[in-house]
Amino acid sequence: MLLPLYGSYTPVIYGYNKYGRLVDTDVKGFTLEVAPEFGTIVDGVTLETAGTGMQALRAVLGDMSAEIAVNVVNDMPTELRLTDVLLDGYRSWPVELQSLVGTEYLKVAPAAFSWSVSDASIASVDERGVVKGLENGSVAVTGRRDDCELTVNLTVEKPVSRRMPMFENLDASGWNALKSGVSAATITAGNGALGLDFTVSNARAPRVVLSNKHQIWSLPDAIEADITTGTHNLKAFKMTVEPANGREVIMSFGAVAASAERQTAVFNLSDYFDTNDIGIYPLSFRTMTIEPADGRGDYHIDINRLEAVYNNAPVDGIEDIVLDTEDSALNIKVEGGMIVAGDNVSSLTVYDLSGRVVSHADGNAAAAPAHSGIYLVEAVAGGRTVTKKVII
Repeated sequence: MLLPLYGSYTPVIYGYNKYGRLVDTDVKGFTLEVAPEFGTIVDGVTLETAGTGMQALRAVLGDMSAEIAVNVVNDMPTELRLTDVLLDGYRSWPVELQSLVGTEYLKVAPAAFSWSVSDASIASVDERGVVKGLENGSVAVTGRRDDCELTVNLTVEKPVSRRMPMFENLDASGWNALKSGVSAATITAGNGALGLDFTVSNARAPRVVLSNKHQIWSLPDAIEADITTGTHNLKAFKMTVEPANGREVIMSFGAVAASAERQTAVFNLSDYFDTNDIGIYPLSFRTMTIEPADGRGDYHIDINRLEAVYNNAPVDGIEDIVLDTEDSALNIKVEGGMIVAGDNVSSLTVYDLSGRVVSHADGNAAAAPAHSGIYLVEAVAGGRTVTKKVII
């Protein structure tokens, strides 16, 4: 095996029976061994090289073992997997380096380089090459080793709340309607909602596709839409989103029942993308698709809200809530994803308006709700129980 200096290698182990027949193409449970001056073993299964030359890498499983000769050289070019990266101010990212060995790229540890940023007020980078966004803006992250210099163009977009509108205004401008089995489709706007009127002329697979290419701010975890269907049922409500490193993906919420009330459709992006890969960002919104289920007739659909959800952003809400008792005031704050009360609180329970327990703690800090809305916070202090309505 040929490896670059500071490279990372996780072998795949084959298992044979006593007759020499291959019975397992991915043996688990083994551990690796290597001379300490040659490298380190991470999690028992990954070699990270630290010295050049030829050494034996040994895999051990019970009383069985196998060896492979590993040659580590210092003359393989190192390159960036990503040269343009978007961060949100909450998520850390280790610079991703790689070297081409034959036809396969192998990881190179960023700690092998010395790192710096062009503006320390926008982002930071530590000696291990781990980058963290601090404030909105753009910055260059540069790594140097010997005569090799690599630069990442970093953009930081920091959400200020858990939910942010995907469009500045939900108006008719910028939207186009593509239709199939529909004789007319009109897009209107008013009272912050996007309205769609159409007539189904062919009951065979009718649909209206609303298109509006738009880059979504920062690193969203989900997209939420409030939709009012009125007197008609929908067979499906879909969206398409395009990652920075691939083709657009169709996301389907499924059927939506007829209702005069708002219904919330949630599209969790981790169901469709590898959200651990920073390379998918920025994401771009492409289309919304309405598929009616009731056959021929006139339809009116309202999209009342279209927002991106950011799980790492601060919880929206009132910063200081005072719950008065006969003896004292209980100061409660929403901070760091938690509802936190004073030290004299012995338990804290959060309910939604239906009476369902959202979170509970035998102490003075309980998890804040993941969704905005009105909740009831019940605090027990000094043998007294106080309940107040809280807006998150």
